[in-house]
Amino acid sequence: MGYGFNIGLLYDLNKDTRAGIAYRSRIKHDIDGSADFANAPAGITGGWFSDCDAKAKLTMLDSLSLSLCHNFTPNLTNMGDITWTNWSAFDELAFEFANGQPNGITTEQWKGNYRYALGLTYLLSDQWSLRVGMAYDETPIPDSQHRTPRVPCDNRLWMAAGFGHKISGNFTMDVAFYRRFKDR
Repeated sequence: MGYGFNIGLLYDLNKDTRAGIAYRSRIKHDIDGSADFANAPAGITGGWFSDCDAKAKLTMLDSLSLSLCHNFTPNLTNMGDITWTNWSAFDELAFEFANGQPNGITTEQWKGNYRYALGLTYLLSDQWSLRVGMAYDETPIPDSQHRTPRVPCDNRLWMAAGFGHKISGNFTMDVAFYRRFKDR
């Protein structure tokens, strides 16, 4: 269990435009679990590849978002945001094994990155809405020496579309599809 906080501010610039800022804090976790090894090399001494308890420390990263929402018409709204994530706090991924195996440590040394997003909502009626959007997410990995099979990552472009249906005053159903594209 970890604890953190979110804080935000949404300001009406005028009747059609709102701007916002939001911060999400880091959350630190101490994780206890088990390591299960399969297809271990035969003849390894010391029981290194025997199933055992394992633990790790993991910090969920802090982020800061700026957003803008504008109603072009009563039926058409444009939304956008820029989010910075503090990946530089992700120095390493480390596991400690109870069977005497050396700690599994992967040095990350990632950098903070930005995600840029734009979206549109079109109200077909009081009950139905259509949504489309796209986001570009920069990779936090600084170079190929810090890219690993354990946490592969590259720049990504996300495209999404969906619809919403207002079933009652307090209940809405939304359905969406998204596709992620790699940017090489």
